[in-house]
Amino acid sequence: MAPKPDDARSDADLWMIYANKIRETYFAGQDVGTHNRIYIPPLNTQAILAGDTIEQAVTNYGVARAGDSLITPDNPMMTFSGETYSQKCLRYLQSVQLGGVSDLGLEQIARDRKNAITEKQTTFNQTQNDAVAAYQSDPVRDPSQSFSDWVLDKYPAYGEAKDDLAGAVNSYDQIMTQIYGAGFKSLSKDQKTVAAACDAQVKSIYNMEVSAALIGSKDIVTGPKTYAPAYHISQGYPTAVKGWIRRAADLNPPSAGFSFSSKDASNYSWAQVGYSSTRLGASVGWAPFFRAEYTYNKEKKTEDVNVGSQSSEIKFELKALGIQSFDIYPDNSWAPQDLKKNYPHLFASASPDLWDPMFRASYVVVGYNVSIKITMDKSTYDKIKSSIQTASSHSGGASASLFGFKLNLGGNASYSEENSTDYDKVKTNDSEYSFEIPASNNTLPVLLATLGTEVAPKNS
Repeated sequence: MAPKPDDARSDADLWMIYANKIRETYFAGQDVGTHNRIYIPPLNTQAILAGDTIEQAVTNYGVARAGDSLITPDNPMMTFSGETYSQKCLRYLQSVQLGGVSDLGLEQIARDRKNAITEKQTTFNQTQNDAVAAYQSDPVRDPSQSFSDWVLDKYPAYGEAKDDLAGAVNSYDQIMTQIYGAGFKSLSKDQKTVAAACDAQVKSIYNMEVSAALIGSKDIVTGPKTYAPAYHISQGYPTAVKGWIRRAADLNPPSAGFSFSSKDASNYSWAQVGYSSTRLGASVGWAPFFRAEYTYNKEKKTEDVNVGSQSSEIKFELKALGIQSFDIYPDNSWAPQDLKKNYPHLFASASPDLWDPMFRASYVVVGYNVSIKITMDKSTYDKIKSSIQTASSHSGGASASLFGFKLNLGGNASYSEENSTDYDKVKTNDSEYSFEIPASNNTLPVLLATLGTEVAPKNS
């Protein structure tokens, strides 16, 4: 059931307060406003794993996931699915319109050569898919051998298809340079560079090897290795994580965090964290205060509990062994510089979102051993406990989230890139109407917020 407008607005107020507490506590020295905005990920999301026992590919995965996630100008709620920042840059470059000479003969040649690229690309895509499948199923392959090395000897058709495609592209580039001049050379170079960075299967100087760390009920497993655009995080990040791990081993108490209340809404605004309240509409996917999900009669069921405009005060106390902000940025080898300044004109048919300002992650706020205590009124507390009881009574991997913290309510355990806390570890207090959610996994740093910086203005 969709929340009432006042309920959704009250839930949004909680996120607005949270974003402002992040700003006050971890970005006090930053110019947070129109060009720098606070973004909120699903709280307790796996951040960037680092340490002596962590593979570099796993650390790289976390860096790319946090740094390359697409953040939109007027939506403070981050997600980690769909298009990435680098992919949007490529889509922008592919929609650039250049001025050129008018020559029907040359334009026809260009169309023919572009059609040839399409044919070669189709052949290459199929050959690449077949080659990847053969690579993954090769019983005698050295596990450390990369795909690009393996195909040289084991799948020559891949190299042939790649060369054919490159030849078609080169032929097309030559005719387009005749039509559009030197501007096309620059555009073509940038398109190829960003495309190479985005290629998940082929290693290049623009990307890095990545592997997801999948979290199970008791341990962590490593997913298959692919490639992602090269990103970097502060050099001090691994040292900070190692320090947190050592402190956790010594059973040190939490020393970081902050508290806030739903009544703090009058003290803050969305403008303080970079947003115009008039642009935060129904399109923003506000995470509800509480949501339970379960399967009943093979159907997915969802129950939400919103704060509600009439709810009494709700108090939050977030604690951690350590919380710190770190800068994160793409490698200069592929990241477009002055994208919209160099290429200000797009085809009229270009997707409307390409005309909007472009933001990318510039800082991440990471916590370790993060826990939260939420105290509320009896009515809200009882509704949440009732929803949890209903969801828990059904098999099929029931789950819930309370202010973004994921709760496992039972069912088959599975590996995921997200953290979750078993509900039986949550402390409930029926006299003060509170839930206390402990750290979901003592080995994992978690993402608490991102600072997004405008890197390209709105097209004129």
